[in-house]
Amino acid sequence: MSSKEENISDLDDSNQLEEEPEINDKEDLADTPRCYWCHKTKDEVDDLFPCELYRKNQDTPSQFHSCSVEHEMKVKGFFNYSEKIYYVYITFVLIFPLILAILTAIFYNLLYVFPIFMSLGIGLMIAPLTGNGIVRNVGLKNANILGRIFGAMLLIIGVILLLTNGLKIFAPS
Repeated sequence: MSSKEENISDLDDSNQLEEEPEINDKEDLADTPRCYWCHKTKDEVDDLFPCELYRKNQDTPSQFHSCSVEHEMKVKGFFNYSEKIYYVYITFVLIFPLILAILTAIFYNLLYVFPIFMSLGIGLMIAPLTGNGIVRNVGLKNANILGRIFGAMLLIIGVILLLTNGLKIFAPS
Protein backbone atom coordinates (compact mmCIF):
# COMPACT_ATOMS: atom_id res chain seq x y z
CA MET A 1 0.00 0.00 0.00
CA SER A 2 1.41 3.39 -0.94
CA SER A 3 1.58 6.35 1.39
CA LYS A 4 -1.16 8.13 -0.58
CA GLU A 5 -3.58 5.23 -0.05
CA GLU A 6 -2.69 5.10 3.68
CA ASN A 7 -3.50 8.82 4.05
CA ILE A 8 -6.86 8.32 2.33
CA SER A 9 -7.74 5.38 4.57
CA ASP A 10 -6.70 7.41 7.65
CA LEU A 11 -9.02 10.22 6.54
CA ASP A 12 -11.89 7.77 6.06
CA ASP A 13 -11.37 6.34 9.57
CA SER A 14 -11.24 9.82 11.13
CA ASN A 15 -14.51 10.83 9.41
CA GLN A 16 -16.27 7.80 10.83
CA LEU A 17 -15.15 8.60 14.38
CA GLU A 18 -16.14 12.27 14.31
CA GLU A 19 -19.81 11.89 13.40
CA GLU A 20 -21.88 14.49 15.20
CA PRO A 21 -25.26 13.65 16.64
CA GLU A 22 -28.15 15.26 14.79
CA ILE A 23 -30.03 17.93 16.64
CA ASN A 24 -33.72 18.03 15.85
CA ASP A 25 -35.20 21.37 16.90
CA LYS A 26 -38.36 20.81 14.84
CA GLU A 27 -39.72 18.37 17.40
CA ASP A 28 -39.36 20.96 20.15
CA LEU A 29 -41.18 23.60 18.08
CA ALA A 30 -43.99 21.23 17.17
CA ASP A 31 -44.57 20.18 20.80
CA THR A 32 -44.90 23.69 22.21
CA PRO A 33 -48.32 25.18 21.57
CA ARG A 34 -48.29 28.68 20.15
CA CYS A 35 -50.91 31.31 19.53
CA TYR A 36 -51.99 30.91 15.91
CA TRP A 37 -52.27 34.68 15.43
CA CYS A 38 -49.22 36.17 17.17
CA HIS A 39 -47.07 33.00 17.49
CA LYS A 40 -46.31 33.49 21.20
CA THR A 41 -45.72 30.50 23.42
CA LYS A 42 -47.31 29.75 26.77
CA ASP A 43 -44.20 31.12 28.50
CA GLU A 44 -44.56 34.52 26.80
CA VAL A 45 -48.27 35.01 27.56
CA ASP A 46 -50.45 34.26 30.56
CA ASP A 47 -52.39 31.37 29.11
CA LEU A 48 -53.13 29.64 25.82
CA PHE A 49 -56.48 28.03 25.29
CA PRO A 50 -57.58 25.66 22.52
CA CYS A 51 -60.07 26.93 19.96
CA GLU A 52 -62.10 25.37 17.19
CA LEU A 53 -62.72 26.73 13.73
CA TYR A 54 -65.56 25.38 11.62
CA ARG A 55 -64.68 25.74 7.96
CA LYS A 56 -66.70 25.27 4.82
CA ASN A 57 -66.71 21.72 3.36
CA GLN A 58 -65.15 20.14 6.47
CA ASP A 59 -66.93 17.78 8.83
CA THR A 60 -64.55 18.21 11.76
CA PRO A 61 -63.45 21.57 13.13
CA SER A 62 -59.84 22.72 12.86
CA GLN A 63 -57.99 23.08 16.16
CA PHE A 64 -55.69 25.97 17.04
CA HIS A 65 -54.44 27.77 20.14
CA SER A 66 -55.08 31.37 21.03
CA CYS A 67 -53.74 33.63 23.76
CA SER A 68 -56.78 35.90 23.90
CA VAL A 69 -60.34 36.14 22.69
CA GLU A 70 -59.29 39.02 20.43
CA HIS A 71 -56.74 36.82 18.63
CA GLU A 72 -59.28 34.02 18.34
CA MET A 73 -61.72 36.42 16.68
CA LYS A 74 -58.98 37.71 14.34
CA VAL A 75 -58.14 34.17 13.22
CA LYS A 76 -61.79 33.33 12.63
CA GLY A 77 -62.31 36.65 10.83
CA PHE A 78 -59.34 36.01 8.56
CA PHE A 79 -60.59 32.55 7.59
CA ASN A 80 -64.10 33.89 6.93
CA TYR A 81 -62.57 36.66 4.79
CA SER A 82 -60.37 34.20 2.89
CA GLU A 83 -63.34 31.93 2.16
CA LYS A 84 -65.31 34.90 0.78
CA ILE A 85 -62.47 36.26 -1.35
CA TYR A 86 -61.05 32.87 -2.47
CA TYR A 87 -62.43 33.03 -6.04
CA VAL A 88 -61.07 36.54 -6.52
CA TYR A 89 -57.70 35.25 -5.33
CA ILE A 90 -57.85 32.32 -7.78
CA THR A 91 -58.76 34.73 -10.58
CA PHE A 92 -55.75 36.99 -9.99
CA VAL A 93 -53.24 34.26 -9.13
CA LEU A 94 -54.23 31.52 -11.55
CA ILE A 95 -56.66 32.53 -14.29
CA PHE A 96 -55.27 35.95 -15.35
CA PRO A 97 -51.63 34.76 -15.43
CA LEU A 98 -52.68 31.70 -17.42
CA ILE A 99 -54.54 33.84 -19.96
CA LEU A 100 -51.60 36.25 -20.22
CA ALA A 101 -49.14 33.36 -20.68
CA ILE A 102 -51.30 31.98 -23.50
CA LEU A 103 -51.42 35.43 -25.14
CA THR A 104 -47.64 35.64 -24.85
CA ALA A 105 -47.27 32.28 -26.58
CA ILE A 106 -49.73 33.20 -29.34
CA PHE A 107 -48.44 36.70 -30.14
CA TYR A 108 -44.75 36.29 -29.17
CA ASN A 109 -44.90 39.60 -27.35
CA LEU A 110 -43.37 40.19 -23.92
CA LEU A 111 -45.89 42.93 -23.26
CA TYR A 112 -48.24 40.22 -21.95
CA VAL A 113 -45.65 38.84 -19.49
CA PHE A 114 -45.29 42.00 -17.41
CA PRO A 115 -48.94 42.12 -16.26
CA ILE A 116 -48.48 38.58 -14.87
CA PHE A 117 -46.36 40.08 -12.09
CA MET A 118 -48.98 42.74 -11.50
CA SER A 119 -51.79 40.18 -11.37
CA LEU A 120 -49.92 37.98 -8.88
CA GLY A 121 -49.11 41.04 -6.77
CA ILE A 122 -52.73 42.20 -6.67
CA GLY A 123 -53.86 38.68 -5.77
CA LEU A 124 -51.42 38.45 -2.86
CA MET A 125 -52.27 41.92 -1.62
CA ILE A 126 -56.01 41.18 -1.62
CA ALA A 127 -55.70 37.77 0.02
CA PRO A 128 -52.23 37.07 1.43
CA LEU A 129 -52.61 33.28 1.45
CA THR A 130 -48.97 32.31 1.94
CA GLY A 131 -49.31 28.70 3.07
CA ASN A 132 -49.43 26.62 6.22
CA GLY A 133 -45.66 26.29 6.59
CA ILE A 134 -45.11 30.03 6.86
CA VAL A 135 -48.09 30.44 9.20
CA ARG A 136 -46.76 27.66 11.43
CA ASN A 137 -43.32 29.29 11.61
CA VAL A 138 -44.19 32.97 12.05
CA GLY A 139 -47.89 33.16 12.95
CA LEU A 140 -50.90 34.28 10.93
CA LYS A 141 -50.40 38.00 11.59
CA ASN A 142 -46.81 38.02 10.33
CA ALA A 143 -47.68 35.69 7.43
CA ASN A 144 -50.31 38.21 6.29
CA ILE A 145 -47.76 41.02 6.48
CA LEU A 146 -45.21 38.96 4.50
CA GLY A 147 -47.83 38.03 1.88
CA ARG A 148 -48.80 41.65 1.38
CA ILE A 149 -45.15 42.73 1.16
CA PHE A 150 -44.47 40.05 -1.48
CA GLY A 151 -47.62 41.15 -3.33
CA ALA A 152 -46.53 44.79 -3.29
CA MET A 153 -43.07 43.81 -4.53
CA LEU A 154 -44.56 41.82 -7.42
CA LEU A 155 -46.88 44.68 -8.30
CA ILE A 156 -44.00 47.18 -8.29
CA ILE A 157 -41.85 44.85 -10.40
CA GLY A 158 -44.68 44.45 -12.91
CA VAL A 159 -45.29 48.19 -13.15
CA ILE A 160 -41.58 48.95 -13.57
CA LEU A 161 -41.19 46.28 -16.26
CA LEU A 162 -44.26 47.52 -18.07
CA LEU A 163 -43.13 51.15 -17.97
CA THR A 164 -39.51 50.55 -18.92
CA ASN A 165 -39.83 47.76 -21.47
CA GLY A 166 -43.43 48.24 -22.51
CA LEU A 167 -42.87 51.79 -23.68
CA LYS A 168 -40.00 50.59 -25.88
CA ILE A 169 -42.44 48.42 -27.79
CA PHE A 170 -44.59 51.42 -28.69
CA ALA A 171 -41.66 53.77 -29.42
CA PRO A 172 -41.01 54.45 -33.09
CA SER A 173 -37.94 52.71 -34.47
